[in-house]
This record gives sequence, C-alpha cells and structure tokens, in this order.
Amino acid sequence: MNVISTKPVSVLQVKEELGKRSEDGELGYEQAQAFEHAGNLVTLTPDKHKKLMGELMKVEGMTEDTALKILDVMPKQVSTLRALLVKDRIELDDANLENIVKMFK
Repeated sequence: MNVISTKPVSVLQVKEELGKRSEDGELGYEQAQAFEHAGNLVTLTPDKHKKLMGELMKVEGMTEDTALKILDVMPKQVSTLRALLVKDRIELDDANLENIVKMFK
C-alpha cells in the first residue's frame, strides 16, 4: 500500500467518517474500536467544531495540525494549552492563551 498524501483530522472527523463507513457495512475490529473511542471523546457538535476551528486558525502562527489537537483536547488550563503549542513552537501572550482556554469552559 502506498501513501499518496496525509492530512490531520480531528476525533470528530474520525467519528463521522467511521460512522459513514459503518452504514455501508461492518467495520473491522480496529475500526470499530476507533469508532467507539471517538464516540466517547467527542463532545462538540460539527457546527461548534467548525466555528472554533475558524477562531483558532485566526491566531497568528497557528497550524491546522495544532488547532485540531487543541479541539481534540479542549484544554481547560493554560498549562495544558502551552503543552500543546510547544510542539510547533507557537508562543502566544497570556491574553491569547486565556482567550483560547475560555473557548472550552
């Protein structure tokens, strides 16, 4: 199998895609486990997810990958948010960090 391209996706997108596949036929064991796990994690509606994704992408230096990770984790503390941002070396001032955390409270 050759990988043609990769694209980061959120847990919500995984749940939606596996849900579509389950309607077409039975999921394999790994897919069924991933679908169940995603169902346990997802708390955002697709509309809310899209809105928050748009707001996160307005932040200077934010990458799509990091924004998706933030949406999956939904950090409630600045320290958790900083841990997510460190991978892409995104540095935000305290006001921006607080605003992002407020999105999930």
